[in-house]
Amino acid sequence: MKRGRASIAAAGLAAIGGLLATGGLVAGAQAKGPSAGGLVHVYEYDPPTNVPGTIILTGAIADHGQDRAGVAGPHHTYNKLVLTKGSFEVNVGKIKIHQHLDKTSCTLVVHGSGPVPVVKGSGTGAYQGITGTSRAKDGFIGVFPRKPNGSCNMNASPVAGWGWANAVGRFSVR
Repeated sequence: MKRGRASIAAAGLAAIGGLLATGGLVAGAQAKGPSAGGLVHVYEYDPPTNVPGTIILTGAIADHGQDRAGVAGPHHTYNKLVLTKGSFEVNVGKIKIHQHLDKTSCTLVVHGSGPVPVVKGSGTGAYQGITGTSRAKDGFIGVFPRKPNGSCNMNASPVAGWGWANAVGRFSVR
């Protein structure tokens, strides 16, 4: 999942991890009664702008929707996953980000990894009572415009770029 514009780098994923965490129950499973869940794979694509990322979950939870990065939590470290069967938040604050700016080309490369737990009590719809943690990896590459003085304008939107995140974890819904 992403973290906000100041760290578009971090946002690179925020795609990050990403960002991530997950979404829907296996067909036929219900949020009430016995718990359902298991291994979940999460995949995300992030455009180089601040629009929500597109997220797909497979495995024990199968759903898709949007990752709204940095919507809550301390330092905007919670991403809200808005999926077709409900929503929940994940904490991307422990993803460790590494970045490199090539000042010759104004190209920023970012990658990160870390645990992404579900925020307790944040589930709605089919995800009420969801718990679990994934291990996420994310990345971003973007080319930024130059300022009139020739330096890289890291406060502007990238002129080209994309971000990604993927994660694997165990989740359950009670």
